[in-house]
Amino acid sequence: MTNFIDPIGVLKKRALESPDAKAYGYQSFGGKSFESFQEMTWSEVWAWVQAYAFALESRGLQASQCIALQGRNQVDWVLIDFAILLSGGVSVPLFPQISSRERDYILKETGLQFFVTDQPQELQGVQLIGFHELHREARAQLGKAYSRKEPDFEAVATIVYTSGTTGEPKGVMHSLKNIGLALELGRESLGISERDRLISYLPLSHVAERVLSEFGSIYSGASVYFVDQVEKVVGALPKVKPTIFFAVPRVWNLILQRIEKEVKHNPLVQKRLQAIPKIFRSFLIPFLVKRKLGFQKVRGFFSGAAKLNPDVASNLVEYGIRVRECYGLTETLCLTTVAEKNPKSFGCVGRSYPGVDLRVAEDGEICAKADFHFMGYYKKPEATQEVLRNGWFHTGDVGVLDNEGRLRITDRKKDLFKGSNGKYVAPQPIEAQLRAVVGVQEAMVVGEEKAFCVALLSIQDGFEPSHFLSAVDRINRSLSPHERLKHIGLLPKAWTVEGGELTPSMKLKRKVIESRYQNEISELYNCREKALYFGEAPNPAEAFERKNCAHSGV
Repeated sequence: MTNFIDPIGVLKKRALESPDAKAYGYQSFGGKSFESFQEMTWSEVWAWVQAYAFALESRGLQASQCIALQGRNQVDWVLIDFAILLSGGVSVPLFPQISSRERDYILKETGLQFFVTDQPQELQGVQLIGFHELHREARAQLGKAYSRKEPDFEAVATIVYTSGTTGEPKGVMHSLKNIGLALELGRESLGISERDRLISYLPLSHVAERVLSEFGSIYSGASVYFVDQVEKVVGALPKVKPTIFFAVPRVWNLILQRIEKEVKHNPLVQKRLQAIPKIFRSFLIPFLVKRKLGFQKVRGFFSGAAKLNPDVASNLVEYGIRVRECYGLTETLCLTTVAEKNPKSFGCVGRSYPGVDLRVAEDGEICAKADFHFMGYYKKPEATQEVLRNGWFHTGDVGVLDNEGRLRITDRKKDLFKGSNGKYVAPQPIEAQLRAVVGVQEAMVVGEEKAFCVALLSIQDGFEPSHFLSAVDRINRSLSPHERLKHIGLLPKAWTVEGGELTPSMKLKRKVIESRYQNEISELYNCREKALYFGEAPNPAEAFERKNCAHSGV
């Protein structure tokens, strides 16, 4: 078994050995994107973590007690999380956009008595602690040395709740030992070091962002710059000039759309490029694009949390952005596989990390085994036994391994559905292609026990139905006959976490969407038109046109 040092031990060691090295950068909370970043050294980080531990202890937090941590991306989120671990508490990170129903479920299941948040809450029986309030209390403790009690490295240190796409959320339990073992393996495999800079903008409550930016920074020594809103990333990137950049597929789709809007679909830019010899264009375009985005120093682009459309990955290469896909789950601390530096093909999530065994069961389900995998689901022994069998974690994902041990994800096992012809359809790859279409915000494929498939598209304004129909025709050519989309429903309404259609990790809540749009889905299965527009229109005439926006001609 690999030797490990727990996260708090690593943080203290880093503060002692590299006290003046840059650790974290941050802007004033809620400030403007053009603000300069203030920076903290590792010795300052360690001092604040100890001060926060004193502040939490003075509030009554005791070892093994659960404490919720909810807030937008900010350096204090990380400092408080480390302080919880230092004091022996159990950290329960919550998404900023979590629904009140899911929040109340988690509060009841964990019985937690402390709730640190940067958002207004109305809760009974829980001690609410504001970020600013706790910051003031910690400031008064700066300079004091916290005496850490002997930790139990195999006890529960954090409970990370999964999004609950098909039912109640499940609390994934991890220990300090899990985190230590995982991060040692991940750091060696990814090659991140003190020379690297990262930008953190995704919710720190998401296990991928937490592992990379919070725990990954202390194990590697990389500097992390925090942005409290995704909208500020564009302005922050040129200032930070990251060397490692991680994004989810939704962000990569937006990046590609922005590049193509400014390069491919800009007549003035195209005219100027045509005046440059082709041999120089292939070097000049990636150089200019990356400099414009703030990517000129990036040596590693990564994607995870969902499937990246291979076409998007391929098109990004044209602009000098070669994305490596990663695969993992909350239960595996997101460290299961990673693609090689220069992947030969797209749509592959690579080989397993050292120390991770991988196999595909007879039914196609991906199974993994590693010493750092989760301890089980909190207060759910039956659910734990269902997925942990003989040391193997049954992921619920379906995929294939090639002869060289590279993994390709097909779909979620629970998302697969069978049409009336008896053939299975994997909706996620189709949905990934639909999301890559300019103007499509979200997409969901439907067709269980039906003769054919249809799709609901959450769209932006300003696009004609023909735009989406031509994209669907192109996508259909790459699909098997039983997978092809016969009709699409256009919905001029964004699907959001707040609206209940998406989980906090931006996954579709399929049952919610199917129930909410059951009438629209029924119409799609009983119409002649290839596309139906569902939504309010400015006037009756336009409403009639939009309702019957395109004919199938069959």
